[in-house]
Amino acid sequence: MRQHVFIDHRPNAAALHAASAIALSIIVVTVMVNASDELLLGLVDVAVYGILGIIFQAVTLVILELVVPGRFRDLVAAPTFSTASLAVAATLIAVGAVNAAAIA
Repeated sequence: MRQHVFIDHRPNAAALHAASAIALSIIVVTVMVNASDELLLGLVDVAVYGILGIIFQAVTLVILELVVPGRFRDLVAAPTFSTASLAVAATLIAVGAVNAAAIA
């Protein structure tokens, strides 16, 4: 992803990277707000739920790989913008929001 976003400047990769960052931020902020007031337990909450958020995002990407027509990797690496990347980005943010709601 680093190569596609920061070196090759692929717009679809940037959209998906941004959506993943937003989704994970929603999850982490929700955990921080609802975490234990004890420092150690609060840090454990953030770590555990952050890792779960990453796992759910990865599972979502695997599912999208199966349902998006064509090769998902080709969409990410495409030099031109595709509206499909917006649909995938919205899905990632929605999964993050649902995860956050489940935590709260």
